Amino acid sequence: MRTIPYPFIALLVVCLAACKKDDPEADPAPTPSPSVPAYQASFTATRSFLDTGNGNTSTGVLATLSLRSSSSTPVTVDSVKVNGVRAVQALTGYYVVDGSMGLDLSTEDLAWQVTDQATGMALDRSLSDMAYPTVAPITSASVVAEGSDHTLACEGVVGADSVIFVLGPLQKRFAGNVSSCTFTAAELQGLVTELYQATITAVRSRTTDVGDVRCRSAKADSRALMVLVE
Repeated sequence: MRTIPYPFIALLVVCLAACKKDDPEADPAPTPSPSVPAYQASFTATRSFLDTGNGNTSTGVLATLSLRSSSSTPVTVDSVKVNGVRAVQALTGYYVVDGSMGLDLSTEDLAWQVTDQATGMALDRSLSDMAYPTVAPITSASVVAEGSDHTLACEGVVGADSVIFVLGPLQKRFAGNVSSCTFTAAELQGLVTELYQATITAVRSRTTDVGDVRCRSAKADSRALMVLVE
């Protein structure tokens, strides 16, 4: 095999460097902007449990879908169905269906569909392969003394991407399987003496782009009880 002499290699490197230096500097390639879908669809199916006292629990199911354009304008469509049950439009671009309308969320089977002739939207999303997260029973007190902090807590949270804690108009959100949240006395100071619903909601979601629609689909589990803020 023929060996190239080292001096020739060194000269070649110098020449290449010089040529590169003399050439006009090329503009860096522009970074492509991420495409923004024309529509945003946010779907959540929630199983809820309310502690009504004396060991009794009231249960319910609710599914909601919010549809907006990329400029956040609400979008109306011809049909929204959840597990085959047609939802109603409660507000422009916001659709709901619950247990009183025949919705059944007792199993992991969950699918939602959107059809609309004007926009050409045709969505058929399944979440049957994604388990509902779970919130264990709430363990915190049902009375908040005046001037005191209040820790809203449950026995545990499993399978959540995020957990939302609500006490009346107050709300806090945390990532992961957080099972307790403290509302400080300063935060509670603005609440009048009244019964408020305290809720812990675990959410598990996924986001996918389907054509020109960005779809966020979620399953949620919610536990609640009434709390007296003195």
